[in-house]
Amino acid sequence: MADKDGLVFVFSMENEASLDNLAPFFELHLQMNRGRKIPVVLAANKKDKVEDDAKKLANIREKGQARAKEIGAIYIETSAATGERIQDVFESLVRDVRKTKVTPQKKGSGCIIC
Repeated sequence: MADKDGLVFVFSMENEASLDNLAPFFELHLQMNRGRKIPVVLAANKKDKVEDDAKKLANIREKGQARAKEIGAIYIETSAATGERIQDVFESLVRDVRKTKVTPQKKGSGCIIC
């Protein structure tokens, strides 16, 4: 996780424990990248499996959003089965990576007039 430009963490909306199982990886990321702004996306996958259960969807969404906020991540709900928002995960990550990269300034002639 060190020296990475960005990270994507994925958990199953169908299995709340999968979000909890990411905790050691979140902590490792925070420790290894202390002082660096590393773009992170938290992808909540299998939305298609829980969207018919409003209570379960609301519960896991709330927990996922709270965890994303804790680690400074973008929260995106996806479905690999339907392809819903999969591209958004990568586009969001790349957009944030580009924002954090320092653009080199154009070199001038080097002349300074005093």
